[in-house]
Amino acid sequence: MINNPDWIPSRLIDIHQLKTSGKVRLVFRGEVELSQPDRQPRYITLSHVWGSHKFLTLTASNMQELRSGFPVSRLSKSFQEAIGVTEKIGLRYIWIDSLWYVLFRLG
Repeated sequence: MINNPDWIPSRLIDIHQLKTSGKVRLVFRGEVELSQPDRQPRYITLSHVWGSHKFLTLTASNMQELRSGFPVSRLSKSFQEAIGVTEKIGLRYIWIDSLWYVLFRLG
């Protein structure tokens, strides 16, 4: 458990351009914009059972593409709905576990 109120994840999904471009993008902690000086940004989290269903994950090979912005339609319905909730409650960032852990594929 993290007890530091100033801590934020090293990577978040920024939904700021969702309405204008239909895209979201992966941002690093240092790129997160603060809405108020001296306050960490608020964000929502989504952790889910990964199971055997195929869905977009963060890998070393797609990190730059996700940082540049990608259509929200590439995400699973659950992820899209979570992003919709994020937008409806007025937050700019969401943390999704499978888009935070960098997966290294072997073979």
